Parts: sequence; C-alpha cells; structure tokens
Amino acid sequence: MKKEAIQSRIQKLRTLIDVHRVKYYTNDAPEISDEAYDTLVRELEILEQAHPEFADSTSPTQKVGATVLEKFIKVKHEILQWSYDNVFGYDELLAWEEKIVRFIEKEDISIRNIPREYVAELKIDGMKIILTYEHGKLVLGATRGDGVVGEDITHAVSVMPDIPKDLGRDISLVVIGEAWMKKSDLQKLNIRRQKEDKPLFANTRNATAGSLRQLDASITRDRNIQTFMYSIEKLTGDDLEIPDSQKETLVLLKKFGFSVNDIFVHTPHVKEIQEFYNGWVSKRDKEEYSIDGIVIKIDSRKISQALGYTAKAPRFGVAYKFPAEEVTTIVEDIAIQVGRTGALTPVAHLRPVVVAGSTVSRATLHNQDEIDRLGVRIGDTVIIRKAGDVIPEVVRALTELREGGEKPFHMPTHCPVCGNTVVQGQTSTDDKTVAFFCTNKKCFAQEVERMIHFVSKKGMNIVGMGDKIVEKFITEGLISSYADIYELKAGDIVGLEKFGEKSADNLIESIAQSREVSLAKFLYALGIHHVGEETAELIAKYISETYNNPSYDEFVHLWKKITKESLENIEGIGPTVADSFVVYIADADHQEQLSRLESQIAFVYESSTFPQTVSGKTFVLTGTLATISRDEAKNRIKQMGGSVASSVSKKTSYVVVGDEPGSKYDDAVKLNISILDEKAFLDLLS
Repeated sequence: MKKEAIQSRIQKLRTLIDVHRVKYYTNDAPEISDEAYDTLVRELEILEQAHPEFADSTSPTQKVGATVLEKFIKVKHEILQWSYDNVFGYDELLAWEEKIVRFIEKEDISIRNIPREYVAELKIDGMKIILTYEHGKLVLGATRGDGVVGEDITHAVSVMPDIPKDLGRDISLVVIGEAWMKKSDLQKLNIRRQKEDKPLFANTRNATAGSLRQLDASITRDRNIQTFMYSIEKLTGDDLEIPDSQKETLVLLKKFGFSVNDIFVHTPHVKEIQEFYNGWVSKRDKEEYSIDGIVIKIDSRKISQALGYTAKAPRFGVAYKFPAEEVTTIVEDIAIQVGRTGALTPVAHLRPVVVAGSTVSRATLHNQDEIDRLGVRIGDTVIIRKAGDVIPEVVRALTELREGGEKPFHMPTHCPVCGNTVVQGQTSTDDKTVAFFCTNKKCFAQEVERMIHFVSKKGMNIVGMGDKIVEKFITEGLISSYADIYELKAGDIVGLEKFGEKSADNLIESIAQSREVSLAKFLYALGIHHVGEETAELIAKYISETYNNPSYDEFVHLWKKITKESLENIEGIGPTVADSFVVYIADADHQEQLSRLESQIAFVYESSTFPQTVSGKTFVLTGTLATISRDEAKNRIKQMGGSVASSVSKKTSYVVVGDEPGSKYDDAVKLNISILDEKAFLDLLS
C-alpha cells in the first residue's frame, strides 16, 4: 500500500473511531459492538506503530474514555484514571510478560528480589466508577470521563445498596470498581422500554451507564445496579495503608464492606493464567454479569509502582480479551457458491481475520437483496459476526472508510460453474423470490454439494468422507449417485491421495455402518429443497404411522402414493414444503436413485414392537455368520434395544463370532468379554 493510501486510511480510522467513541462513552448509545470497535482501534494502533511519521497526539489511540456531558458537574480526579492495554492471544500475553521481565531486570536489586506473581481477575463489562471517602463517609462518586476529568454521580451511587455510605472508621479512601447490571434485569428493563416505545439498551454495559448517568437518582435505584470494587488508590488514617499486594487489596476491600468478585487466580505462572482464561471463555455466559475477558496485574505493589505507566495505560496490568464474535475486515472479492438445489449464494472472500477463536476468510452474504440492504461493495471494510459454529456473516459495511475504488456486485446471468442460464426463483403463486438458481441439474457444483449433504453427520453420517474427499471421488469418476457410495470397495480408493490400506478400510467400514439409518435422517440426507431436520422428522413420523414402519423396499414403492394434500395435513408442514417434496418424488432421476439403494439401506425405528431383551447391551460382530447377514444381525440387535459397536472395549457386553473371526475375538478374550457363537446369539435374540 502506498504511503498516501496508508495516511488516508489512518485519518479515516481516527475520524470513525472518534465518532463511535463519543457514541459509546459519552452518549451510551453505541452503533457497533465493543468488539468491532476494538478491532478498528487495533488496526489503527498497528498502522501508527508501523508508520510513526503519521503520529498525532490527538489520535483516539492516545485518549482515555471520552468527554463529560454538560449536564453533569465536572470532577477533576485526584488520581489520574487509566484504561488497560489489550492483548488478544497467548503469544501476546507472553510478549507482555517478557516486557515486564526486561523492565524488572533493569531495576535495582530490591525490585528484582521480590517474587513476580500475578493476580488475574474477571473483566466485568460495566462502567468504571471512582468512590471517595472522607472520615469514613462517602463524599463523591465519579465516572472515569477522559481520565483527568469525570462526571459527578454521587447522587446515583448514594442509592446503590451494595455501596457503603459510612465505613465506620476515620479514614480517607479512594476506591475503584466496576458498576454492572444483571442480565435478567436488563431483559426486564428492555421489555418495559419496548412497551413504552423507548429505544432498547444494546447490552448491560450501556444500560449500566445509562442508569448511573441520570440526574434523577430514583432511576438508578429502580434498576438495581451492582458493583465489584477491585482497587484502592488512596488510604490514610486509622494506622492503615494501601496493601503491598493486589490479593491483599481485595481482602481489605471486602473487610471494608465493599462487594468484591471472589473469582480470581493468584499465580507466578502465565500458563495457569491461560488455563483460567480458557475456562472462562466457555462459561462466560453463565454468570449474571457480562464478562469480556480477564485483567492480569502484577501482584506486588512495589513492582507495579516501579513499572509505572505509558501515556495512556499502566505497564503493570493488561486486559486479555475473550475471542471477539464481531470484528472488522476487508471484502477482497465476492464469489458465487452453487448449492445442492442449484441456489446461487454470494460469499464474501475476506482478508483473513480471527473471530470467535478461529481464522475466517469467508462469510455468507445470503442473496442480492441482502447485499443491497447492507450496501456492501468489493473492497469495503465490513463488520462480520460469528458465534460458535454459526457460519460467519457480514452485518455492516463501514462506508466511512471507502477510498473510491470499491466495486458494486450484481448476481451473474450464467452459472459460474457450468455456464448454464441463471433464473430467479418463484413461489407456488408465481411471486419472485430473492433466490437465483442454476437451471442445470447436472451442474458439477450441485452434484458435489448434494453428495456432501448426503454423507454429512446429520444425514447418513459417513465418517471420513469430508467435502474434499467427496469432490475427489466425483472428479475421479468413482461416484456419481448415492448408490455408488455403497458399491465402493477398499481397492477402489487405495492409492488415491491420503488413502492407504488402513484409511481405505476405515472408510469402507464407516460406509457399511451408515447402511442402517432412521427414516428421518434418510429423508434429510436426500437434500430435498425446504426439507430440513425437523421437517424430515415430521414427514418420517407420518410415513411410519401411516404405513406401519415400512422397510426400505416398501418405502420405495409407497412413497409415490404420498400426495401434497396428505403432507399439508401434517401439523408444521406448509404448501411450500409439500410442493417441494412431491416434485422431488415425481422426478425420474430421483426415483432411479432410490431404486438403486434398495439393496443397500435398512431403516431402523426407535419405537419397536420387538421385546427389548437386550436393552442397554452393546454387541461387536466379527467373522462371517452363516444364516444371517451382518446388516440383518445389526438391525435385529437395534430392534430389540441393543447397540452395535465397531471395536471391543470394557463396555462391550457380547462379541458375536462367526467363521474366520478377526482380532476382535482376541480382544474379547483378553478383556474377558462374553463370546457368543451364531446359535447362542440367535437364541439370545429369540
């Protein structure tokens, strides 16, 4: 990137961050998430560090908080208020510790001899408050403001029940903490505000700030604001002084009557801090208070004082943020993905970015209408969201950061894979839909996606047959229909990339295990348009009850009898699903696919008329059975309440042995598992 472009990007970032900083800190009405804001700040910090020639003391990276509102009395802080620098991964945490170590090694011997220990506390996502006591009585409550000047909110903190108004001892004290609102209280508050046609609070942090920054203290009292205090910045009188460690500070705060969060770790090892962090990433949502990370501080006050401060943050502490679920990045391209039904989905190709703990380079844009609504262009800076296993999506384009070269996107008129015509979808009443479709059912992309869907975990659950393997098998001509999968032999795939004898055998075994499947999972696996998991369950229940748990071959012959009207009579099934199902049934190619599977698939029903004589028992089969096939044996076991495993373990109840048994027989002998020959096995099931 040229220097002119870098300078322009830096200036646009500064302007945009300042706008959102005021909305967040001053107005308590953010338009973007805290995480997206953090990402913008982080990008600006990186650019400024890489290009010091563009340094500016007015940059938002050099500021703390924001200006105070005119309606409040201004309070100059007796002690400057800071915000912690952030780290976003273990490597960055280690780098912070290395700086601490280097600094301490330069200090005099008295500092170097103090054990280096840390206290890691939960980072509550609320509002920082500063409380001042004179002669043991609360005289001032203030916001952080810009770190030098804050707002006087004494009237608000005076009505909060967990803030002591009189400490009962003659001391002067300045304490720092976090005010926060319970998630359940925010939910109740937003329900009330919705009824009153008032804007809703985005999160507990903004609700807390909005509740404290009120001239009417009764509003604060009614909203049940809580606190956790964590720091003593001044303490005189009663022969007391600020403790020598952060851990002792928390103990003393509690002794004074303040609310203190007891969840913290005290350790000399950064590795234990990482374990503490990892534990709270997964359970952060279980608490009533919002948590957006942990704060790590040097435990020793003497070391902390020696380390001091940078222009805007203490060196002795750092905030370790949880993985962001919303971040900013750049749309480098928009490509089309063709799905199993032929639907064309625009996908944003992103500059790789870490979100929700994993690196993401793709995000769905859904359809052209959504692109138009968001106003996304190729080259835009965007906010993307990803939570857990949810597919990343673009939620906003930051048009303020445009440079002028961004390109609009329009859906293609021809399929980018096969070149056939693309048409807009229609409803049963001939209304246009937002979806566009490739008209070629034999399109390679559709064939691949249909096959991937068929073998997926929610479908036939063929373990080891991932997306790339499916595509390779189709490309190599090994499979072109569902039935082809069940005709594969180990010799067909040995020698292909990543397939030796063992991996080939494992895949064939996985295919064999998938032959027995519930009717619902099979219907879902077929990839019928509009038929998801729940819909497949509803249709399967109808077929099962109407036709008395049909076998696969019975199903192939009866499913042509299923009418649109009969499906619409099922609660939860509408005309769109019914239409789609009967159209799928009527298709000759689909009928042929199902017929070819007739000797390959066996349905298993959860509710069985068979006596549950082996309920809870686990069987392993090895060798060849003379009077019953392996698949039939498995089906009988499941019908009578048992389960079948592929390997022997201590949890195995029986190993059924036929002719020429393999190593599973030896495993059963070693583990003293009950061994059944074919006659004993059939007697047990009868």
